[in-house]
Amino acid sequence: MIKKCFFWGATGQSMVLKEFIGDFKYKLCWLFDNDEGISEKVGGVSVIGGWNKFLEWAMKKQSKNIFFLIAIGGDKGKERLDLQNKICDIGFHPLTIWHRTAFIAEGVQIGEGSQILANTSISVGVKIGKACIVNTGSQIDHECVIEDGVHIMPGAILTGCVHVEKFVTIGSGAIILPRLRIGSGSFIGAGAVIIRDVPSHSVVVGNPGKIIKQI
Repeated sequence: MIKKCFFWGATGQSMVLKEFIGDFKYKLCWLFDNDEGISEKVGGVSVIGGWNKFLEWAMKKQSKNIFFLIAIGGDKGKERLDLQNKICDIGFHPLTIWHRTAFIAEGVQIGEGSQILANTSISVGVKIGKACIVNTGSQIDHECVIEDGVHIMPGAILTGCVHVEKFVTIGSGAIILPRLRIGSGSFIGAGAVIIRDVPSHSVVVGNPGKIIKQI
């Protein structure tokens, strides 16, 4: 039985997710986005509007047996989680999905609304929070903890026992060495190699990684 869902966000991330939600027997039926300038369709589905239009639409849905995903990538983890929580409060249900090519070890914990994309590898003992994105070709080794709203960008590698706090963005191709902690709200630049703990709200670039500013 095909179930209906909607995406919040109508750009690149929504196109990526649309490609494989059918594997879970879901059909994209509605799109919402606060950017009124977006006119493109995703899989033939047009954008209805932003938050006010969403509330009008939601009021007409007597049954809340409808599912959703927050299709917002980049460094917007807090926005992604906040939106997910607001939409849950109205009565809709967040999806948790993974691409057919992803390897996910038995017993891995994945929180509501998280999205595991193509050719990723998630090893034994990993815990992933809510509203996370584990992007294309990234690798998470054993016993890592990924808190809510994290985005691990394409090709990034987390070696064993790494702890990533809330709303961190780890750039494409970055490498985090074992048993390190990445503080909340930090941004790890593309290709950076992290060899020591990172304080919260830091921007780190280079090999070895160096803090260039606080955000």
